[in-house]
Amino acid sequence: MQTLYIKHGSGFTLVELMAVVVVIGLALGATLTLDFADSPQQQQQQAQRFANELSLATQEAVLDGAIWGLDFFSEAGGLLGYRWLRQEASAWNVVPLPGFATSEAWFTGTAQVELSSGAVVLKPEVRVVLETLPADTRFAPEVLLLPTREVTPFTLRLSGADAAPIVVTADLLGRIWFNDAAPASP
Repeated sequence: MQTLYIKHGSGFTLVELMAVVVVIGLALGATLTLDFADSPQQQQQQAQRFANELSLATQEAVLDGAIWGLDFFSEAGGLLGYRWLRQEASAWNVVPLPGFATSEAWFTGTAQVELSSGAVVLKPEVRVVLETLPADTRFAPEVLLLPTREVTPFTLRLSGADAAPIVVTADLLGRIWFNDAAPASP
């Protein structure tokens, strides 16, 4: 009597298929993390993130009854960054906003900060670590966020190589708007 053997070796196993899916996912993730810093969408996202953080910090100042500050700084390469400060016992401490892991963030592309009063262009200082400063050093952030919801007026311009500049403006009442549009009524 003849025995019939069926070969089951064709096709892929589930482990092999999952390995291919993981490799494709890693390749896609690597391509999505490429530097698109000068794209219009990236500039818009940075402006929106900054505006959201500013709004959150303003609310924290009101809820805490403390004075918060916004310090702009630059690296040697000209990259502009900012950090959130909180005044405690007449000293400024670097603090992260609630829900954020770090107190510092960076703008990619070209960013310029102007104080609204008199359109004075800020020249952000080179990044310093506050804890390394001598105790008698007077240090103050460029923008104050008061518990009364007042904010030092300023304008932030973000521009990239192919993108039109995005302008984020904050007025004395803490209202924030984009591209020089009129602020919304309270």
